[in-house]
Amino acid sequence: MIKRRCIYLKDADKINEYIVLKKTFFCKEAMKCGFPTNSLDDYMKVFHNHGLKIQIVDDTQEKVLKRH
Repeated sequence: MIKRRCIYLKDADKINEYIVLKKTFFCKEAMKCGFPTNSLDDYMKVFHNHGLKIQIVDDTQEKVLKRH
C-alpha cells in the first residue's frame, strides 16, 4: 500500500493552479488531491519554487511535520 499526502477542499483547487495533481471526491461536496509520501521532498521543492506556503500535518499524531 502506498501512503499518500492529501490536500483537501479549496487548497486542492489552489495547488492545481500551479501543478496538476489528480483530484478525487471523497464525498459529494469535497475533493482531495495528493501524492505519494516518498515523493514529499520533491513536491516540497516544487511548492517552494512556486512560492507556495505549505504545511504538512500528520493528523494521526496532530503535529506539524514540515513547514515551508
